[in-house]
Amino acid sequence: MKTLFKNIWLRIEEPLVFHPLRKTLAEPTGKIKHKIENLYIKSGNSTLNAWYLHPKGNNPVVIYCHGQGENISSMQQSYDFMEERGLGFLAVDYTGHGNSTGHPTEEKIYSDIDTCVEYLKNEKHFDMSKIIIWGRSMGGAIAIEASTRHSFLGTIVESSFTNIKDAGVSLSYSNHEAMGPIRRILFRNAHYMPVTQNFDSYSKIDRVKSPMLIIHSKQDELINFEQAQKNARKADFAKFVLLDEGGHYYSSWAFDEIEKFINQLSRVEVSQPL
Repeated sequence: MKTLFKNIWLRIEEPLVFHPLRKTLAEPTGKIKHKIENLYIKSGNSTLNAWYLHPKGNNPVVIYCHGQGENISSMQQSYDFMEERGLGFLAVDYTGHGNSTGHPTEEKIYSDIDTCVEYLKNEKHFDMSKIIIWGRSMGGAIAIEASTRHSFLGTIVESSFTNIKDAGVSLSYSNHEAMGPIRRILFRNAHYMPVTQNFDSYSKIDRVKSPMLIIHSKQDELINFEQAQKNARKADFAKFVLLDEGGHYYSSWAFDEIEKFINQLSRVEVSQPL
């Protein structure tokens, strides 16, 4: 009976936590269009779609973890930022997102990032001293979990949250397109729900193994900045940047600080194309 209830609840919980974007919004654009490898990588029972750009010279490569309701075609301004600075990236669609197969769960997604780490090490021949992980929104929680498992060169957490319940409450006060009346009521009462997909960054953030940047905007429309402040207080080794301008739906407001952080990590000036 307990197993039956768990399976029923998972079917209810999955569409509340995950709303994966399946359609491709745009193909790679501009200068990077002909440089990107469109990859399919096996991860457990799933096949992950990823875009890969090789770095210039001895620069690092970034595992880029997109947010929920996004896929690898969503945040192309971040890819342009990395390409212009000679950085490489592996942007991955998690299980059940974009063109990746399967149904998402928290543990499957964490395993997907482990797969990406192994792919960069074994197929592209990077060691961990050349791999950065960057996650935005839910991708920030994914990056934090990965950084408790792997010793990256650095970890970037952009516009993220403490845990899925706190995120749900914050979302319930937003004008997010997925926030209908029923979902709004459920999310506002998230702390009373028996959530199994926790994405609990706060409980583990002090176990991150790499230098970390936590960056958030006071103007974030979806995730209140107090959650980033709470994470930063627990991870007191992290660099915390809270900016007056910016928003949840784009990342360019964060680029200057991210560039400074990467330069400090790599001791390679990446502010100009190489």
